[in-house]
Amino acid sequence: MHPLIRFICFIIFAAFVSLGQYLILALGSFLLVLIWIVSKQMPSQKLLQMLKRMRVFYVSILIIYLWFTPGEIMFSVFDSWSPTYEGLHQAMERILALCLLVVAVETLLRLTSRNLILTGLYYLATPFVILGLKRDQFIVRLMLTLDLVAADPVIRGPKIKSPTRKQSFSHYFDDITQRIADKITDTINMKVKTEPMIFELDAPPNKLQWIWPVSLFFLFWIVSGSVD
Repeated sequence: MHPLIRFICFIIFAAFVSLGQYLILALGSFLLVLIWIVSKQMPSQKLLQMLKRMRVFYVSILIIYLWFTPGEIMFSVFDSWSPTYEGLHQAMERILALCLLVVAVETLLRLTSRNLILTGLYYLATPFVILGLKRDQFIVRLMLTLDLVAADPVIRGPKIKSPTRKQSFSHYFDDITQRIADKITDTINMKVKTEPMIFELDAPPNKLQWIWPVSLFFLFWIVSGSVD
């Protein structure tokens, strides 16, 4: 599948999954499992780490929807301070949708090489050419950014130690500020490689491949219509 078609399918997938309906989420989960089976590549350990790091978002969504969604209260003892069943229902939809989107992004990046990602972004940026975007420069800058972040540990941030008893908070804060400023200065003054950059641009997708995003759109559209 052409990388541009992959990106468009992902956009359609994300647009419908963001609706948060259980039947759509079930369809999205089924499609992801089907992709894993066909590609013979199961989710990596990084996916579990990504999902664990988002636990703050899960708690925030639960709090917002449980106590700020009108409906049938869950505990009559707390009266108006009680969470609602409707809030729990909507919170679970949003949490599942968020997790599904993270899984979809991880799957897309894992099954798509860097060259294919750049190719997909090159063609995906075609509509913005009307606004004056130069796709060649956009891809070159993106490649430089990826190389810079991957190659130099300076971009990954400074290591900051916890303050000691003899060190006051003001000195500790000044130390952090100075470390960050030094890293920013080092990054700005860093020498960029002058070797020629090689990027193999694939041909545009053929017309038959457009069947994939069109079919995916109508599949989600039919499922979302049946829910309503």
